[in-house]
Amino acid sequence: MPEEKNAPDLSKKTDVKESSPKKKAPAEKYWEVYFLDKRDENELDYHYLAVNGEALQVTKGATVIIPERFLVVADNATIKKYKKGRAVGEISRCPYRKIREAKKTEYLKMKREGTKKHKQEAEEQTRAAEKQIED
Repeated sequence: MPEEKNAPDLSKKTDVKESSPKKKAPAEKYWEVYFLDKRDENELDYHYLAVNGEALQVTKGATVIIPERFLVVADNATIKKYKKGRAVGEISRCPYRKIREAKKTEYLKMKREGTKKHKQEAEEQTRAAEKQIED
């Protein structure tokens, strides 16, 4: 096979600049927030917020520490308000107030305690239901 005059010689090493190291994503922020109380007695006692398969059940009328990604979900949970058939605004379904920036360790501690409390309540409800069935 004849050699091409302008073809590069691939047998020689060429100076290839390495790509710059990838930048790390900024660390996620955590916030202490207060979720407002129920507006009426027909509402649930909690908000259920989920991001990419991870869910949090947040009690209304309580101060909690949560990752910022869950606040984005709360911000986007809105209901359109209509007047005479025309949209006139939006109302937040998960109204809250930011109190301060918090640390991840605070969030993990609060989540661990909340999960433990939730499991205890679920066990109590199961025992009560089983007792009712037996009676």
